[in-house]
Amino acid sequence: MLEIVAAFLIAFALLALFRAIDRPIGNLQLLIIILTSLACFIASYLLFKINPSKLVSGLFGRGLGFILLAFGIFMVLKYPDILKIQDYELDKEGGGRGFTTTGIFIGLMCLVLGIYWLVF
Repeated sequence: MLEIVAAFLIAFALLALFRAIDRPIGNLQLLIIILTSLACFIASYLLFKINPSKLVSGLFGRGLGFILLAFGIFMVLKYPDILKIQDYELDKEGGGRGFTTTGIFIGLMCLVLGIYWLVF
C-alpha cells in the first residue's frame, strides 16, 4: 500500500515540475514548486525504503510490473490527444487540456509502480 502512495508522490512531483516549465511564474513561486517536489521525492524515497513487504511478489509481480510499465509509457508519451492539444493557444495559458493532465498523471503513477515492481 505504501508503494502506491510513494508512486502518487513521485507522479505529483514530476507533473508539478513539468507544468511549471512553460508558465510565466516568479522566482518565489518556482522555488516553492521545486521545494514541494523535492519534499515529495524525499518522502517517496523514504516510503519505498521502509516498506518491508511488497504488495505483489514473484513472477506475478514481475509480469504486473511489465504491464504497468508498458501502460505508463503509453499514457505518458502516446496519450491519444497529447499531440492535438499542443497547437492550441488555450494550452499555453493552462486551459483546454481536458483529461490529458489526468492521463499523464495516471501514466506516471503506473510507470513508477511498473519500474519498482519490475526491478525490485
